[in-house]
Amino acid sequence: MYSNSILDQIKADETLGAGNFLYKLRDIVGDVTEQSLFLDTAYVDHTGTARDSLSVEDILTLADGLANWYLEKGVSPKDPVALFFEDSVTYYIHFVALTSIGAIPTHLNPFLKLETAVEFIARTGACIAMVDDAHIALREQAAIPVFALDEIQIPSGDRKKPIYTHHNDDPVMLVHTSGTTGFPKAVRSDHLPMAYGVLKQLKGNVGTRILTALPHSHGSGMTILMSGLLRGAKMLVQTKKQPESMFAAIQKFQADMVIAFPKTFVDMCRFDLTKVDLNCVSYWLAIGDANHEAHVKKLVQFGTHVRKGIEHEGSVFIDNLGSSEISYAAFKKVHSLYETDYGRQVGTTFDWMDVAILDEGGNVLPENEVGYVGIKGPCLTKGYWNNTLLSEKNRLGGYWLSGDLAYKSSDGKYYHMDRVTDRVTTAEGPLYSCFTEELVLANFSDVFECSVVGIHSNDGRQKAVMAIELAKDATETIEKIGERINQLLEDRNVPKIAKFVADDPVNFVGVTGKRLKRVMREEITLDE
Repeated sequence: MYSNSILDQIKADETLGAGNFLYKLRDIVGDVTEQSLFLDTAYVDHTGTARDSLSVEDILTLADGLANWYLEKGVSPKDPVALFFEDSVTYYIHFVALTSIGAIPTHLNPFLKLETAVEFIARTGACIAMVDDAHIALREQAAIPVFALDEIQIPSGDRKKPIYTHHNDDPVMLVHTSGTTGFPKAVRSDHLPMAYGVLKQLKGNVGTRILTALPHSHGSGMTILMSGLLRGAKMLVQTKKQPESMFAAIQKFQADMVIAFPKTFVDMCRFDLTKVDLNCVSYWLAIGDANHEAHVKKLVQFGTHVRKGIEHEGSVFIDNLGSSEISYAAFKKVHSLYETDYGRQVGTTFDWMDVAILDEGGNVLPENEVGYVGIKGPCLTKGYWNNTLLSEKNRLGGYWLSGDLAYKSSDGKYYHMDRVTDRVTTAEGPLYSCFTEELVLANFSDVFECSVVGIHSNDGRQKAVMAIELAKDATETIEKIGERINQLLEDRNVPKIAKFVADDPVNFVGVTGKRLKRVMREEITLDE
């Protein structure tokens, strides 16, 4: 880990941002030859050498060579370049190379269907595309030149051009959204905004041996690598996200911090965690959607953490609610064995974020009223690339709409109720699916996981359907549990569920591997 003196120098450099941070780090630190990134899937360089670890110096050397190759192919500043690889550190190394010449790496979700990838690339205006063997079929359909990794011939000699000088608002990445609500969007991330949250939190009390299982094609994967490398942490880039692989990697690497999207943690919780050694973990960090109490409580019972110089039993679960458009996160909530405030509470905002709960006209709502989450802040996107109309439709009252519904309590805490697209408009009133799922998981131990969607009925309204994945030791049937769930909802003045269906981890899953409510709405029918 780097000293506070070095961290102060990093924070003081007003030219440092996402587009040059690794080069700036070498300028400040000097010797960056110690191995920093450890890989569960080896990176094969242009010589055919497989590397299972990399230093900052290694990354920069590889990036310089790739930068020269991209220049030979005619890539120039502000050119989007599409990257379509299997989940790996390859995205990151090409990100460093492309930003060093002022180009804009355009990351595609590795699991996109081919026709979606072709359309996504066309919408971004990418000048060329890079693929690995798994995505070589893109060459047959894309309207731009497509190069395979094994076709790269690195020119000899040093860098052909100096490191590109970024201004704070220069675009440095087009981040893909998950496609949860429709066609994936290309979110613009800029030089300083993408790094802003990382730099503000640089001295935060977080891990020294970090396992990151985030999707490495995503902007969150890039910012976490930025954060760890700038702090001098050792990082394991984990591409195998199945629970058994995660458990083995945590133990072998002795990770004190594990970072992932919520789905990875939910999958881990399907196992008997008492039979796994997780005692090395002090921090769990989830990025993206808010996590459910039932799953968080299973993880924090293991390990220890230090707070104010005193070691405490149990680990800490840091829940950062954000989105692709925010670059970092808007809300933060810390859970431990000693915390009791759950119930969809997502905590408070980061100091640099301005959050408001808005009505449909863009007016700020009073406390305890559910409305649209509006966000302002220095790490916010300028909009969707090549889509001004959609960008403007996501602005209301001077705020960017996150797509969430929430309320602010009288004590300044925020409570997440639902995604706007997932709210169910029943004849009895609105049913907030995330809130309802939280209520069920907290009160019915026989339910391991559940998802609520609204299905259009013959009367023009929606009716709520709940897909239930039973716990392995469940003693009741879904029918019996459903009766008790509806009694609880009635007692809480929440509209009832019209239909219960059985679920399992592979049902209703989209190309991201995440259960998509959009898919559920397409596949589930009502009995009318």
